[in-house]
Amino acid sequence: MVRNIEVGIRFRVIITGTVGALIATVLLSVVSGLVVHYTPLNEGYTPTLSMVVILLSVFWGASNAAKSAGSSGLLHGLAVGVLFWLATSLISVLIFSTALSNTAVLKKLILSLVGGALGGVYGVSRGK
Repeated sequence: MVRNIEVGIRFRVIITGTVGALIATVLLSVVSGLVVHYTPLNEGYTPTLSMVVILLSVFWGASNAAKSAGSSGLLHGLAVGVLFWLATSLISVLIFSTALSNTAVLKKLILSLVGGALGGVYGVSRGK
């Protein structure tokens, strides 16, 4: 059983928000891939689409986590962002078996933190 610590962080909602963000990432990646493939949109937009996918996915997961928590939206959102970043970085290393560039890691961390913070604040403001 997962317990809450004194500051009111609920680990279960953080895990749920992170899993939701990961699922959203897969779904939005498929959609963006289909858009690039079936429209005249150039493949040069792929890095930008990837950043948008990360930002939207973490925002959505953090928003849901913070709404479920009911308080400490910024903390819950940032926790979802950090856990998302760790999970996707680990998955990338395991699947591609190559080292990640510092720039890519830092960019994904910043996007995850921004999406998590914004989503957490938005989510807690939505209430239960």
